[in-house]
Order: sequence, then structure tokens, then C-alpha cells
Amino acid sequence: MVNESVVKGVRYYDYDEVFDDIPSTFTIKETSEYLEVAEITIRRWAKEGKLSFHKISKNYVFLIDDLRKLKGRGNSL
Repeated sequence: MVNESVVKGVRYYDYDEVFDDIPSTFTIKETSEYLEVAEITIRRWAKEGKLSFHKISKNYVFLIDDLRKLKGRGNSL
């Protein structure tokens, strides 16, 4: 039997509310397509510290919000 006073205090979240705060990410390939530059350029920019990234295992992951800002500046690093 469920205690109704506890259930009344529980808020249920829909899918969008749960996952809206999780940032979207791009792979190197997706990033190169989005910024319209070669994959090697993305790797070079990341290595030089010109493009922020996160490394998950052996994979580079780029946050879409960072890429939007860069694209808004015309890819100028």
C-alpha cells in the first residue's frame, strides 16, 4: 500500500523536462560538417586549444552551444 501523503508530494517530469539540461554534443565528423571545415582542422584546433572539447575514452566530443557561438563569429578563432 502506498502512503498517499508521500505520493501527493511527488512531481512527475516529462521527457523534455528531464533531458533539456543535458547539452547536445557532436563528434569530430559532425563538428566538421557543422562548421564546414575538414576533420583534420577540427583535430588541429582542438589540439591547439582553439576549440574546446571533452574526451570520452578515445573520442572527442564537442558541445553544440560552443560550436554555435563559434559559428556565430564566422569560425574565427
